[in-house]
Amino acid sequence: MKKIFMVFAISASAALALNSCNNAEEVAKQTQEQNAKIQSLLDEKVAALEAEVAAECDSEAATLAQAQFDSLVAVAAKTGKKVAPVAKKPAVKQDPKKEAPKPATVGNGKPSMNGGTSGSGTVGSGKPSMDGGNSPGGNTVGSGKPKM
Repeated sequence: MKKIFMVFAISASAALALNSCNNAEEVAKQTQEQNAKIQSLLDEKVAALEAEVAAECDSEAATLAQAQFDSLVAVAAKTGKKVAPVAKKPAVKQDPKKEAPKPATVGNGKPSMNGGTSGSGTVGSGKPSMDGGNSPGGNTVGSGKPKM
């Protein structure tokens, strides 16, 4: 009886030990925390790299623009023309009430093949005719199918 009790106690303690090691909820929680830390570190690193690249790009663009300006000033000095600073043009504001003219359409909103004119070039529901629109109905039968 004592041996049976010992075997039962050992197997129960082994089962509890194995069950406590395999806690899926705790593992998932720890994994999420680790992923959040990794993502925050990654975001910081990417932001720093983007700022570094943007600063490098801006300085390179400014250097190239200054070199281009200097070369233009030098050419203007050789030809004797004065170089005046260029004033920026004010932005043109478009009237939101004005709309662009809509293109001509045929059938269910498809654009017209012949520039908006009706008749030549299309048959049926706006499909191009086989003869290019040269003869109205000469080589077509019914709804625009070519004659056999």
